[in-house]
Amino acid sequence: MAVWARQGIVTERDIRDFVGDNSFLRGLAYYRRGAVFDTLRRGGTLLARSRGSGKNEYRIELRLDDAGAVEQAHCTCPVGGDGRCKHVAAVLLKWLHSPDVFRDLEDARRVLRRRTKAELIALVDEFLRREPELQLLIEAPRVHVPPKG
Repeated sequence: MAVWARQGIVTERDIRDFVGDNSFLRGLAYYRRGAVFDTLRRGGTLLARSRGSGKNEYRIELRLDDAGAVEQAHCTCPVGGDGRCKHVAAVLLKWLHSPDVFRDLEDARRVLRRRTKAELIALVDEFLRREPELQLLIEAPRVHVPPKG
């Protein structure tokens, strides 16, 4: 079990205190029906998606401090900007009860270095299909930034 599951947010009461009663109860229903998916962890950051009402899906990001308390939270839903929505509650419940389903996310640079040129081009094509405004980044003047690590 991960250190963050043992410290910080250790009870459903802690989650309720963080998000509030209404968001907790609605988040508990989302958690129980399996609305949380694509659960990832990078250090103390949790990333996940949650199905909302209707066909909406939202992205959730939570940063936990070394003691496991929520340092920062954000959800892309209309009320989740401050991280105190039902989707955040559902992700925290998933983390509390099933921390092992949060897959460790490898550093993106390391992953990209293993890809072939053709794979990288296909990946960029997919990014552009999903987010057409990224085309502006491709056409922007290149700035040399030395690679880290």
